[in-house]
Amino acid sequence: MLTGVVLLGMMACMRLLKLRHVLASVLSVSVLVAAFAPAVIARMATLEHLNSLLFKKDYTYRAPDSSALHRYALNAATWHVFLDHPVFGVGPGHFAEYYSTAYANRVGLIETTKKYKGHNLYLETLAETGVVGLACLVAIFFVIMRGLWKERRYWMQSHPEIASWATAFFLCLCAYAISAVFAHLSYQRYFWVLVALSSAAVRIIHSMREEQEMPFL
Repeated sequence: MLTGVVLLGMMACMRLLKLRHVLASVLSVSVLVAAFAPAVIARMATLEHLNSLLFKKDYTYRAPDSSALHRYALNAATWHVFLDHPVFGVGPGHFAEYYSTAYANRVGLIETTKKYKGHNLYLETLAETGVVGLACLVAIFFVIMRGLWKERRYWMQSHPEIASWATAFFLCLCAYAISAVFAHLSYQRYFWVLVALSSAAVRIIHSMREEQEMPFL
């Protein structure tokens, strides 16, 4: 839901959508969720109880949703694993297998008996591959997204349909990057397919620019 809201805002800022379209979309989705999936609203309401957990303003404690507790404990666990192994991490795939249960239970919020992944791509990358691995991951996002953005700006006036290709892949990567805050790299085949398609799009669109700029012989 957060990813959808952010993307709608980005599309409005990029003038792909008008403000009234954004508002209509948000209103329509809200009505549909309230009518057909009220449990979503109930679960979102429990996130407010995290305040008592994080800030401890008073002595009144209301337990948040168990999923939120698990995610909080696992995020904290990945961070502490990273602090213990900051440069290269503990190895790809090793957090869930060897560290998640012990480190999550150290947080003391909820008992963890299963070997969960980190539920945060960036924190889990830090835990498993350290600063080096996270730098490589961020570099992949940055290089491809920068190329897409440059091609979008170049073709915007002369060939808006080509600019739309670059924009579409740029927004897809943005969506994945935002949602990765709440999900790990469990289905990584889809991530690498998206990276491959986006990278190919940059190269193809850039080659079109090179052909256009090449002087006639």
